[in-house]
Amino acid sequence: MRPEQQTKEEIGETVILEQLLRVLPVDTWTWVREHEPEAGLIAAKLALQYLNAQKGAPQHRPAIPSMVPRSRNNNNTEAETTLHKLDVVQAKALRVCSGAFRTTPVPAMQVDVGESPLRLRRAKLGLNY
Repeated sequence: MRPEQQTKEEIGETVILEQLLRVLPVDTWTWVREHEPEAGLIAAKLALQYLNAQKGAPQHRPAIPSMVPRSRNNNNTEAETTLHKLDVVQAKALRVCSGAFRTTPVPAMQVDVGESPLRLRRAKLGLNY
């Protein structure tokens, strides 16, 4: 990464992409890397599509709504674990992009940079389908 040749947004996007790839299982990581995503959001969508394909989910439906847990009765399902990892990646990316301290609360950073919490964004996407 060459900071002098990239904008703050491009650096943040690279950080998000690398952190997302770091938390993926090996088989998912390999599949996502083969598709050479240029952005974290694209990589996340690819990962979710791969996970859905492994579970036998229909391919014509968008990946994001199907990963939203339907019930909170299960103790830490795979989907919840993956969503939590994405929340952690977003928090780290917000810290990098905003230059916030490590102790700055995530909601404060979200307000500062104008980003919605991922759970609200997932809920909004889920309403579209």
